Amino acid sequence: MSYEVVGRMLSTCIDANIPLLIEGGHGVGKSEIVAAEAKRRDIGFLSFDLSAAEPIDLLGLPSMSKEGTTYLPPACLPRKGRGILFYDELNRVLRQVRAALLNMISNRRIPLSGYELPPGWRIVAACNPSDGTYQTDELDPALASRFLRVKLDPDVRTWVEWAQANDVHPEVVGFVRSLGKFTPDANPRAWTMLSRWLMSNGGWREDPETLSACAEGLLGKIQGRAFVGCVMSSLRPIGLDAVLAGESAYRGKISDWTRARRVDLFRSTADAICEGLRHIDIVGRITGDKPANLVVSELVKFSRLCPGDIALEIVQAAERYRAEASASRARR
Repeated sequence: MSYEVVGRMLSTCIDANIPLLIEGGHGVGKSEIVAAEAKRRDIGFLSFDLSAAEPIDLLGLPSMSKEGTTYLPPACLPRKGRGILFYDELNRVLRQVRAALLNMISNRRIPLSGYELPPGWRIVAACNPSDGTYQTDELDPALASRFLRVKLDPDVRTWVEWAQANDVHPEVVGFVRSLGKFTPDANPRAWTMLSRWLMSNGGWREDPETLSACAEGLLGKIQGRAFVGCVMSSLRPIGLDAVLAGESAYRGKISDWTRARRVDLFRSTADAICEGLRHIDIVGRITGDKPANLVVSELVKFSRLCPGDIALEIVQAAERYRAEASASRARR
């Protein structure tokens, strides 16, 4: 599911007091979505990394007296107000910790210490997929059944909108938009970290060696080199908005790409076009809600300047857009 859908589900689960579990790869922004929702609602946000948690972190320390042994709940747990209690790395938790988690999630309390989560607090958790990619355990069915579970698939469109509103470096925003998709290494977290590095190093254009080391260290060798090659070159991919602006907006650039044999720029532009066409609202904003036939006509015109396989992808994406636009009008 996209950021937008997961965000809506998070909001409704908070309203309904239903624990939500967000599953997704590393660096896709699971905790950021939850923290942003807490900020939007102006409520508290308390995060626990369960991969490093021991039983006493949830149960508290034992205290002995003449009457017997009691447990003192951790002082960090909320006692009042409203907020989100966020359990990260849910499928990396020690078996000894699961019992305390089961009680907290099911009954909002820890019986051994007598602690109860205040009524205004909600429980949200996150984990990586248990598909062999990560060193995680399969979620215990009893624990998993206590959540409404959603899978987060990061989408470029929503991330770009967020990035533009949160002062992410324009070179990063432009390059990610042109790619049209994320990869496991070049994920939203990595791009955001690269943006912070660029912002704090104003002279990065004069030091391409350090820029390369930073980009490859954050994004991996392939995406890192592609980013450096793009920002240090006058040859750049273009977005859907430039393509739909008409042939005069891109013909000169296409000629430069062809002379330089930069198939990668054709590929990046095609990926951005295909991703953009999946969202009718984006096309509408770009074109001022021009008829779908005019949009498709511009895309076909552009495709004729592209290599054959890439041209075919653009035409097929344009036809899918035409069909979806027609269906959308029929539903109104």
